[in-house]
Amino acid sequence: MRDMDETRVRQELFELVRDVDVAPGLERRTIKRVRRQRVLNATLSVVVAVGLIAGVAIGASSVLSTDRTPTIGGGGETPLPSVGVRPFQGIWPETDATGLADTQAQVDDGHQPLRADPVGTAQLLAVNVFGWPPGEFGADHVDVREDRATVTVVNPTFGDPVPPITVELAQLGRTGPNGVWSVTGVSSPLIEVNRIGALHDDSFTVAGRLAETLLDPTRVADSWAPTGISVEIVTGLSPDSAVSGDILPLAETWGWTTPPLNEPAVLWIEIVDDRGRALGATAIPLPTPFEQVPEPTPSASVSEPSPVQPPPVDVTAVPPATAETARLIYDGVLALDFKLLASLLDPNTFVHNADDGSNPIPGWRDDPTVLDAIPAILTLPPTAPLEIEGYGTLYLWPYLVDSDFTNLTDRERQDLAFLGFSGRDIDIMVEQDHYLGPRLAIDADGMWRNYITGGE
Repeated sequence: MRDMDETRVRQELFELVRDVDVAPGLERRTIKRVRRQRVLNATLSVVVAVGLIAGVAIGASSVLSTDRTPTIGGGGETPLPSVGVRPFQGIWPETDATGLADTQAQVDDGHQPLRADPVGTAQLLAVNVFGWPPGEFGADHVDVREDRATVTVVNPTFGDPVPPITVELAQLGRTGPNGVWSVTGVSSPLIEVNRIGALHDDSFTVAGRLAETLLDPTRVADSWAPTGISVEIVTGLSPDSAVSGDILPLAETWGWTTPPLNEPAVLWIEIVDDRGRALGATAIPLPTPFEQVPEPTPSASVSEPSPVQPPPVDVTAVPPATAETARLIYDGVLALDFKLLASLLDPNTFVHNADDGSNPIPGWRDDPTVLDAIPAILTLPPTAPLEIEGYGTLYLWPYLVDSDFTNLTDRERQDLAFLGFSGRDIDIMVEQDHYLGPRLAIDADGMWRNYITGGE
């Protein structure tokens, strides 16, 4: 807990922000929606999507088991961005280390005092992104642990049944009293994102559902009325950094396809009311999904094919047969080549969640979204070889199934975030001391042995 001096400072910061409608250099998102000329249009489709639920923990005695553990994730299902790398964890206001350094310099010069406080930064987010007037901001709960913080923010004018929005923050540069706080995660129980998949043209598909309370007219208060789902792709801080967006109609299930992306971006999803205020919001970092194929050199013969990069599958220190199967699984999932996938497994012994020794291919054909996690986990290194009596030597992806969650490294935390896990999800894994996410196993002979995705 913070002492009384820090509490007093925070109160003074609140008084400061009441006199400032928006932070310097920022525009409220509701204003930007009216004034921004859309650069790219996105395809709208309302779909029913089945999410990837975080799975069971695998150890030496349970690699092929179907024991279940409680699902983690904001809406009961864990978003799983596909392939890519996003090294900087901040999603607002700065999206890279250079921008953070510039802000730190301003704070050191006595400007933007709110950025040196996690609650102050959360309030700026509410004003500039959620469209809340400064006087409508409230902090329902504040949890600060060294350089990490969680602030649940509320708009008191909404009342029930609008729940708080959870804002995760971190000091990604300097730590301590004068270090800048950056937003690293935003989530709301009103918005459930249960599928994110990367397409071959470097675009993403996203789908989810809304809380029933938003669709029940008897529970809408006089102070708010939901009008739509705002989706927006943002690649930076400036008003021109939003490259695409749309307002989707309110529906129990929803879906959207982004334009092709050539740089990391953030997908913002908000439930907006008739005054442009966000009743709920979530933000999802999107990595650049695929490496670009290099252009042929000028000296190359026109009859020579352009060089093509192999899939970014991490096959560090695995036998050749295992590595080849991993690459084929990656290719088969991206192409939805079920004939290829069927050739890599034995339906009499393959384990897929609760189905032990049954053919998973028909179910995957009916719902291929259950495979969405595979490209992402195969880009991470596998575990060390694991000897299982009766099954031989197995290699598990991702390596995180063997991680010590009581002493996670920065790399492990970044890889968990890359797989789509929030800070709260990671805290749950730390509490339970094991990985709670999708994984697959391939044996030393190249046989695909299991794919575990779910839990109850």
